[in-house]
Amino acid sequence: MKITAEQMRVFVRSADRAWVDELCQHLRAHHREAVARLGDEQLREEVARGIERARGHALYARSKVGFFVALLFEIGPGFDEHPRIRECMGPGRLSPDERLASLAGVISEEEWEEASRIPRPGRGVEEATERDYA
Repeated sequence: MKITAEQMRVFVRSADRAWVDELCQHLRAHHREAVARLGDEQLREEVARGIERARGHALYARSKVGFFVALLFEIGPGFDEHPRIRECMGPGRLSPDERLASLAGVISEEEWEEASRIPRPGRGVEEATERDYA
């Protein structure tokens, strides 16, 4: 049996949709306050965007991507743009998964607070929505 490239793309899109649904359910159950103001479709869009951002940091393991997406909601949609966090998440001697896990031990409360005020990448302050700072 040979699987074509198009069949593989369809499979991946379907798997991604299922994963988005699973993460949305997890966020509704375990991060209620952080997602309370979002409708189902907006939450799906933000989760899908978060998965892509996690992949941009070379995070692929479901648990690590889920953790990253939860941080987007709990800390802020641009938390990973904070200079110190970006430095910690960048290439280095640790694997991407280890870099994500190490944040708790190296980022100060002040830096987390600063990171919580950074809007989602691609949005300037004038374009930021209330969710970008909630």
